[in-house]
Amino acid sequence: MERNTSQKQIILATIREMYHPSAEEVYDVLHKTNSTIGRATVFRNVNSLANSGQLIRISIPNAADRFECMTKNHSHFRCDGCGKIIDIDFVPSIPYPETNEGAIYGYSLLFHGLCNACQEKKKSER
Repeated sequence: MERNTSQKQIILATIREMYHPSAEEVYDVLHKTNSTIGRATVFRNVNSLANSGQLIRISIPNAADRFECMTKNHSHFRCDGCGKIIDIDFVPSIPYPETNEGAIYGYSLLFHGLCNACQEKKKSER
């Protein structure tokens, strides 16, 4: 059983106040107010919280993983323009494929395109 340290609780509280941060962004925020907290401590605890199911890990191709506290099943949209990650209340009803290679417990769905702000910016540049 993993320990529920005060550092872990501070990290979790910080992530609750942020919107899909990377572990590096969490470290940057925490280090400003608590210069004794180390980068390795933040990364280790963020990964531990994700592995225990207290955080959701959002894997982004060619970018740092993002994390969030909302653990209900939902999808994400990543803007190709600004990189913003947006929650989408969409859960497709697809059956898990059968495999002899292991047990499937879930999936992650990431849409991509341009957010409204980037679409407007693109229109104004024409």
